Amino acid sequence: MRAQLQAITKQQQELLRLKSSLAGYQAALPPAVVHQRYQKIERLSAKIKRDKKAPSRAGWGPTKAAVNHWKPRYLKQFQRKQQRASHQILK
Repeated sequence: MRAQLQAITKQQQELLRLKSSLAGYQAALPPAVVHQRYQKIERLSAKIKRDKKAPSRAGWGPTKAAVNHWKPRYLKQFQRKQQRASHQILK
């Protein structure tokens, strides 16, 4: 876990370093170097995004379950409850 965090922070530091050096010295650098750095920035940012989306494996913390908050957990029970409530309103 610690190694993963160190790798992530190292990638983020590298990305920030590339962006800042590009922003500061873009006019002085040759176009080929600027293009190369832009490509490196794009690759690093895409890798960071992929790593964030990847589920953590064998972690000690609780597992994250995807929950759809718009749909009730027990749909049939919810539908019956809604139906009873609508009948009560109609009476």
